[in-house]
Amino acid sequence: MLLIAFLGLTFRENSKKHFYLPIGIIGVYLIAEREYTRKTNREDILNKIKKFSRK
Repeated sequence: MLLIAFLGLTFRENSKKHFYLPIGIIGVYLIAEREYTRKTNREDILNKIKKFSRK
């Protein structure tokens, strides 16, 4: 999505560039959301391992 948005903003006419902004925003959101989910899942797994090793 980011590639499509970048190419659209680069090569299209000025009057049609605004169509590619939502695609770019959604692409950035999906990447950020995926990284956040990975981070929280890793923390949950680490906490479970710590709890298990204490018992």
